[in-house]
Amino acid sequence: MMTPETPPLTTSDVNMQIHKQIDMDFQRVSISGEDTSGVPVDDLRDASSLLVQALLIREKYMKLNLQSFPKVTKRCLRTVDNEPMDEEDATSHDDEDHPIHPPATKGNPFQCPVPAEICCELKMVDGVIQVFESASCTENQQSIDLPYPDRQTFLADMNILLALIANGPM
Repeated sequence: MMTPETPPLTTSDVNMQIHKQIDMDFQRVSISGEDTSGVPVDDLRDASSLLVQALLIREKYMKLNLQSFPKVTKRCLRTVDNEPMDEEDATSHDDEDHPIHPPATKGNPFQCPVPAEICCELKMVDGVIQVFESASCTENQQSIDLPYPDRQTFLADMNILLALIANGPM
């Protein structure tokens, strides 16, 4: 009985047989514009710039109110806005110097001394509430010289903060 002869195997046939015998495990990799968080990089960039702007606004208003602003945060903001670091700023403090005063656990927390009445007059001028020492000062338009932003600056800052809020959770 004659058997048909099998043709000789070529190199590609051998490779094909080897690949069939080996179990091929592989991992599919998707390369896209998204970071590992699942949020596109452009959205992260926009959110981070809004967050930096919000911190700069906070720093500005804390300085106007003569309140302290953390040095670590200030140092980070100086790397972003390329402004010089003012080491002699009286409104900055170190985190180590921050006093911790936990609330009392006994008694009524709302039972506290009420400050005495302050005798002053308040009047709205160009959309900003002005503080006057007395009624006569109100008539003479002699307000107490307090640092505050004008209405346009405040509204521009508020619009930035509203854009940050509308952007949703980060």
